[in-house]
Amino acid sequence: MQYMGLMVDVSDILVENNNNVIPDEAHHMFHLIGTRLDRLEWASVTLRESVMQLREAYQSQVDIDANLMMRLFTVVSTVFLPLMVLTSWYGMNYKFMPEISKQYGYPLFIVLAVLVTIATIWYCKKKKYL
Repeated sequence: MQYMGLMVDVSDILVENNNNVIPDEAHHMFHLIGTRLDRLEWASVTLRESVMQLREAYQSQVDIDANLMMRLFTVVSTVFLPLMVLTSWYGMNYKFMPEISKQYGYPLFIVLAVLVTIATIWYCKKKKYL
């Protein structure tokens, strides 16, 4: 782009022909060359702006896709985090945990885990995260 600007400057200087170095027949040709260089410079600027807009649109789409994936990972983490807390808590096997000695302690834990999962999924759907 800078090269094109320099060429336009050179053609303008040659068209001015202050010291009559260039013959009159060539003067018209240098004027045509200067006009074409102006058009080429304008076309290159337009093309550069189009490429920049296309790149920005592509980057925006990549960012949108990345945000959707991050939202999915966040929802999956939100669903499984309470289950991990429950399993780590009841996986400690302390001697005085009342649920361990109860007859229905294990099925109660399964029901609790399912209820927590359902409640988390329901909350995510209510907030339109899913």
